[in-house]
Amino acid sequence: MTGRLTLALGALGLAAASPSLAEDGSARAVVTAGSSAMPSWTPDGTHLVFHSRRKEAKQRGIAARNIWIVSTDGSGERQLTKGTKDEYHPAVSPDGKKLLFVSELNGSRDIWIADPDGQNAVPLTDDPGTEDQPAWSPDGRQIVYAAFPKEGGSFDLWLMYADGSGRRRLTTTPANEIFPAWHPSGDSIAYVTDVNGNFDIYTIDVRDGRTAPLVVSPDHEARPAWSRDGT
Repeated sequence: MTGRLTLALGALGLAAASPSLAEDGSARAVVTAGSSAMPSWTPDGTHLVFHSRRKEAKQRGIAARNIWIVSTDGSGERQLTKGTKDEYHPAVSPDGKKLLFVSELNGSRDIWIADPDGQNAVPLTDDPGTEDQPAWSPDGRQIVYAAFPKEGGSFDLWLMYADGSGRRRLTTTPANEIFPAWHPSGDSIAYVTDVNGNFDIYTIDVRDGRTAPLVVSPDHEARPAWSRDGT
């Protein structure tokens, strides 16, 4: 597989590394200001979108966490959202024309969609519960996300079309299902579940809802991501 690997380093910022990271540890800082996390590539691989917590945000009357974009060489860092509530978990559509993110503007965690520059943002969900961790299907027609009802329970995976219509529940177990990641074919989704008491990685077939274990171990697994060819 070719390409770069991006690492979320929490309060230390973001770093990008070559595919040989495991061999020589050659990582370089891309973002060092504030506390930055949840990086996501733009489709052309030239930029990263991410959320960042900046100390000066409160002084400017905006939320502590907002969506930013930066070139992979660390240049051209730019703030995309300037909301009065936290905004995070960004994802650019496969055609590069839309930006998904989670916003707390309406009092709960909802999924919003905007132009790639952060303008013309509108909510796709507006429920009293939590909608989080949105991910685009490879063809850009659907969005998978994790949702937690206001009355309590557990996180389940849901699907909706890119305009917010046609919402349907993918998982119905008492366990938590989180951090969905589409297979490049669009036929299945990898996700994290605590169905076995700790966090393992499973897959679910989008067409018939069948699930299968992918990584099960005594350790905790998190945030799966597919290689470009899905192997």
